[in-house]
Amino acid sequence: MKRILGLILELNPFHNGHNYFIRKAQEIVNPDITIAIITTNFSMRGDIHTIDKFTKTKLLLKSNIDMVVELPFLGSVCSADYFAYNAIKTLSEFKITDLAFGSECQNIDELFRQATYAFCGRK
Repeated sequence: MKRILGLILELNPFHNGHNYFIRKAQEIVNPDITIAIITTNFSMRGDIHTIDKFTKTKLLLKSNIDMVVELPFLGSVCSADYFAYNAIKTLSEFKITDLAFGSECQNIDELFRQATYAFCGRK
């Protein structure tokens, strides 16, 4: 079975931290294929991105990403829980085996607690 790594990215702007994140995720997972899902020209918070989605795609392809998928506008400009849900739902259709994403929360237990509420507590 192939290992398919899914990455959720905004890249506003694309910087060395993103390069490190991509390399580290690929190093840990050692995937056969890496798929990145990116937001449109607008961020989750509704800001206009500093670089357009086409430039982001070119940069990602040069950074050892095999495929770049755009998260539709309505799936990306929303609250964090729906943003994550839409990104993960889209990546799951590509049968990813592993997922990597950035977070401002450094407490994995808190992330699990919130994910359980957000995805298991709602119908």
